[in-house]
Amino acid sequence: MQKPVDFAIWHRYLAHARTNTLQNMIRNKLVDGMNTYGEMALGGMCEDCIFGKHTFYSYNSTMVKERDVLKHIHINLWGLAQVQLARGAHYFMAITDGFSSY
Repeated sequence: MQKPVDFAIWHRYLAHARTNTLQNMIRNKLVDGMNTYGEMALGGMCEDCIFGKHTFYSYNSTMVKERDVLKHIHINLWGLAQVQLARGAHYFMAITDGFSSY
């Protein structure tokens, strides 16, 4: 038997899952070893959940929609992966067109 963990910690462990989802998982024993102690509730929304649900930007500049394909591209580089990706790669690069989102 694993040591019980606080409900708020389970919330963080499981990617800030909703309270009723966690309560259902615990009550119905849907996850082996998911033991908790104390009240099965959160004292309001956690800070990460509040910031994650913001629908506005914190800066006042206006967003300009791109007008042509390949005028601006956005590149994200991810890595160094601890485990090799397909074909032995350790990095991943995503390239997105600003106009078409492809």
